[in-house]
Amino acid sequence: ASKCGTTGTNGWTKPATSNHAGNAACYKCKANTCAAAVTPPENAECSQNCTTGDNTICTAWKCKRGYTKDNNVCKVSTCPSGSATTASACGKQATGWELGSGNNNWSGTTECKTCTAKPCANGTNTNSNVSNCSYPGTIGASKTTTGAYSGDNACYKCSCSAPTDCKWSSTNQGEGTLSKPCCNGQYQSCVTKCVTKNPPDHATCTKYCTGCNSTVCVEWSCNEGYTVSGSSCMAAKCPANYSTDKQEGSDCGSGSGWSVEFNGKSGETKCGKCKCTSNCTWNNTNKGTANLSNPCCNGNYATCASTCGVGKTVPQNAKCTSNCVGCGQPSVCTQWQCNSGYVKRGESCVTPCAIGDVFYADGSCGKVTDYVKDSSPKPVGVVYWVTEDKQHGKVINLKDLGRSSLRAVFDPAKPYDTYKYFRWGFNATDIPDLKDWDWDCDYLTVAATGDHNDAFWSGGQYYTEIISTYLKDDLQYAAPAAKAFYPPEVSKDDPKFGQGNWYLPTLGELMDLYGYNYQSLASSCTGTTGANGNTKTAVNATLTTLKSKGVTAETLTKGSYYSSSEHSGEYSWLLVMDDGYRAYDYKDYDASVRASLEF
Repeated sequence: ASKCGTTGTNGWTKPATSNHAGNAACYKCKANTCAAAVTPPENAECSQNCTTGDNTICTAWKCKRGYTKDNNVCKVSTCPSGSATTASACGKQATGWELGSGNNNWSGTTECKTCTAKPCANGTNTNSNVSNCSYPGTIGASKTTTGAYSGDNACYKCSCSAPTDCKWSSTNQGEGTLSKPCCNGQYQSCVTKCVTKNPPDHATCTKYCTGCNSTVCVEWSCNEGYTVSGSSCMAAKCPANYSTDKQEGSDCGSGSGWSVEFNGKSGETKCGKCKCTSNCTWNNTNKGTANLSNPCCNGNYATCASTCGVGKTVPQNAKCTSNCVGCGQPSVCTQWQCNSGYVKRGESCVTPCAIGDVFYADGSCGKVTDYVKDSSPKPVGVVYWVTEDKQHGKVINLKDLGRSSLRAVFDPAKPYDTYKYFRWGFNATDIPDLKDWDWDCDYLTVAATGDHNDAFWSGGQYYTEIISTYLKDDLQYAAPAAKAFYPPEVSKDDPKFGQGNWYLPTLGELMDLYGYNYQSLASSCTGTTGANGNTKTAVNATLTTLKSKGVTAETLTKGSYYSSSEHSGEYSWLLVMDDGYRAYDYKDYDASVRASLEF
């Protein structure tokens, strides 16, 4: 049969004939017989073929995968329950579904996949009951849809909108009972357990109870000064020896030191008892020299005022001559006197000064023979006159004042410059307020008395000030130069020996400096009557010795020395140190100047 056609044995058969070729039978090619041919519809395929001769025909068909035969057509197959080809085909809510894995079923050309419900978002679920929420209570709780689905079921979320009266919790309940829990964790109801007991008048609450934010008094007691009487408070009685009429020290009696000791109250008034707390100790037995004042409740006095006054410090070389004791204080000295051999000068006791003594920068005096070279205190002058009690006196400076030249002004910082002469002032100029010791020679009458309290001797500093003011402190002239002078050994501002303490001596003081017997004065205004030179001799001896010991000092010259005594508008008084001659000359005459100091 394989030789019958192109299909071979598939489409052909070769049955034997009755003919033979030799011993071999002869065979005839015959096409196979097939059932009637069919044509598959759309979405179908041939399921059975048949070959007849060299032709192959379809004799049966079947629907393709995903299709189902319905009569002579193939319709799209339906996915099995629980599966679909699209999520929208899984249920009524397409957004609630999603497709899973395939299950080897097909609908048409699309594989069917398992339908899976989408889960609700975190914190939501498909339960619409508020009891399903995790809130502590249901009051104020609600469930609302989110718009999402899980399968065909809506997704719900819990929300809490507690009423304003859901405000009670363990933090504010106090002594209260909570009920009706709310979704916010608090409670809608709080019932206090406190029982109110309001205090009556004159009472104070001693215990409070707070329940549900309401504080009430639950216990009370009467205020100080009151006692309980039933449900009221009444005024208490004062303790023994105490009363309400003793409130201040003035209620107790006279004298200071009363105080009131209090012990409780009667009603609103304190209960008091008088008490003398005075520790006053002053009385007539211990006051001494004093006055007592401010009596105290114990019979003594609070104030003791000593009448001794401020005690005086007893200086060296002195002794106290009168003591005073007042108010128990240490004895104070009220009077003192210098020891024998010393005199009082200010508040000190010093060795008496004598004419010719060295005067030192500390105000003391001493013999020139006792001075040690370069020792302190430094010499600043020589004593030329002392009072009868030797407590006071006058000093002349150590050297004539000098200027640098005739026309130069005096320089206090260089008091002993080379040009040793000064003019007194202006000729024919009478200085107002300055006494004239003129032609009538009235100074002789004064000088004869020897009364050194008279301006003839004591007016030097006053006269110097008047002259200097008139001359406008022009340091070309004698008085202003003497006023501006201060010894190089002391400070310019030294209160006792600095600038302003020295002055131009009067004629009487220059006579003292030279040495005069005032009872021997003659009637002549000028001249040497009464002059003995004793003081000049003593002063010059001291100056000579000081110079030999290295002190800047010079003896008095033999020439004329200006005084601060004015003769008249034309003249001023001078003294010639050579012989003590009293003279007057024109005010522009050049003469020497020494400065004087009082102590």
